[in-house]
Amino acid sequence: MQVAAHACLPPLPLPPPPSPFTYWHPLQACVQATEIGPHTDRRGPCLVHFKGSQLSPEALNAWIAGNWSASTAVVRVFWLGDSPCEAHSLADLLRQLLAAGPPAGGGSIRLQCSPRSLESWLGDQLPLSFNLQPVDPAWVLHIVRQPPAAAQEGLQQQQQQQQMVQEGQDSAQQEQQEQPPQWEQPWGHSQPGERFLFSLQPAAALYTYESVRGKRVPNQLCKAAGKLAEALQVTGLELTSGVAVDLGAAPGGWTHVLASRARQVIAVDPAAMDEQALVPGVVTHLACKAELAVQRIRELVGAAGVDLLVSDVNRYPTDAVEMMAPLLPLLHPGGAVVLTLKFQGRGAGREEEWRRKLGAALGPAFERVQLLWLLANTQHEVTCIAYKSLEAPAAYAETRVVAAATASGAADTAVQPAAA
Repeated sequence: MQVAAHACLPPLPLPPPPSPFTYWHPLQACVQATEIGPHTDRRGPCLVHFKGSQLSPEALNAWIAGNWSASTAVVRVFWLGDSPCEAHSLADLLRQLLAAGPPAGGGSIRLQCSPRSLESWLGDQLPLSFNLQPVDPAWVLHIVRQPPAAAQEGLQQQQQQQQMVQEGQDSAQQEQQEQPPQWEQPWGHSQPGERFLFSLQPAAALYTYESVRGKRVPNQLCKAAGKLAEALQVTGLELTSGVAVDLGAAPGGWTHVLASRARQVIAVDPAAMDEQALVPGVVTHLACKAELAVQRIRELVGAAGVDLLVSDVNRYPTDAVEMMAPLLPLLHPGGAVVLTLKFQGRGAGREEEWRRKLGAALGPAFERVQLLWLLANTQHEVTCIAYKSLEAPAAYAETRVVAAATASGAADTAVQPAAA
C-alpha cells in the first residue's frame, strides 16, 4: 500500500542503516520513502511518500497516536491503496473522477487533498451527486499532487543557496530574507510534468490530528528530554542492563530519561541537579568536570566500561567534542555516543560537512557517524549518533579531537507535517 503524510517538522529518520541519512517511520517494511513538495532546512519536508508499506491504516494511526514524535509532526495522512489511480493534469483528474462517479453503495465523501487548496477547486467542479461532506463521511477521497521535476530541481537549488548562508549571520534577518517555497497555487491550470495520485478509501481509515497533545516525554523535567528520547527510539538502543554517562547533565532532563532505561546512570556536571533526576540506586551525580570524572567512573563501572555516552551541553560543536574527549576511552566496543550539535545559525544542511569533521575528531575507533535532524531538534541543532567499532580496544588509548562538532540538535502512504 502507498501512504503520504504531511508533517510540520524535520524529516523522520529510520533506525541506523548503512546510509547516514534516512527516514525514521513505522513503515519498516516499506520499499521507498520520498520527499514531495517544497521543504527547506527550516521547515522540513511538506510531504513524505511511503511505498510498499505493509501496515494497515488502523495500525499506522495507532502508531502515530501513541508516538509523541509522530503525533507532534504528522498532520494529515493520505491512504493511496495498493495501486492508486494516476492523472497527469487537472483536466485528466476531473475527467477520471467524473467517469468513476460516486461510490456504488452511496454515502458522503470527504476530500483530503494535498495541497489543501485543491479541495475548494474540486468542490466547485464535482456535481452534487458526489455528496461532498467533510463531517462524518462514509468515504474519503485522498488526492496527492506531485509537482513537476523542474519544480523539484528549483527547490533543490533554493535549498543549496540557503545552506550557503554564513553561520554567524543573524537568524532573525535570515528569516526576513527567506522566501517561502511556492506550493499552494490558484487552481484551474495544470503545470507540465505534474501528476496526481488518488484513491477512494473508507472513512474508518482517516487519521485525525489532535490539536492538544501531551508532553513528548511523560513527566519530563524539561523540553530537551524529548531529544534524547527520540534519539534512543531512532537508534533502537536498549539499556536495561547497561551503563550510561550524561555529560553536562544539569539540571537533569536527559539523566531523568536515562534513569528509566539503564541499570546505572552517571551524571557529570559541577552544577546542581534536579532532585527528580537523582533516582536512588540508579543515578550517581559527579559534581565535577569531565576530565576529573574519569577515574571515578572507572571505579563505578569496572572493566565492563560504559554502554552509552550522551551530552546536550550548551557549547559550540567543537567545544562539546573536546569536553567529551576524556570520556570516550571509557566507552566499550559497540557502545554509542549521542551528542547534540548546537550552532549559531541553522543546523540543517550541515550534515555532510559535520559528519566528516566528527568522524575525524572521534578517530578510527568509531566506525559509523550519523547526523539526524530530529523532530525534537530546533532549527539550530542536529543530533550526532556515533558507534564505537566492535574491533576497537576496550580502552581506546588516544582519541584525538581536532575541529569537530555535534549538531542538536505493501501499501503506499503519504504523511504531511504540521506547520512549524
